[in-house]
Amino acid sequence: MNKTERLGDGRYVTQYVDVCRNCRGVGTVDNLSCYTHSGALLTCPVCDGSGRVFIRKEISVKIEPYKSITT
Repeated sequence: MNKTERLGDGRYVTQYVDVCRNCRGVGTVDNLSCYTHSGALLTCPVCDGSGRVFIRKEISVKIEPYKSITT
């Protein structure tokens, strides 16, 4: 569910829940390291194991009149 809020002066904030890109929504990541060679599953540090993240974007919009250059 997207939630968009107008802050004024052409600024908007949108918030939504998305799949974690680090673990691809699984909640765990492989601990594959060239040093340890262990393949243990660890809780994803980005989403804390939920597989989802909260995204917040701030957008600024400025509209100006177009002035054509005639020669």
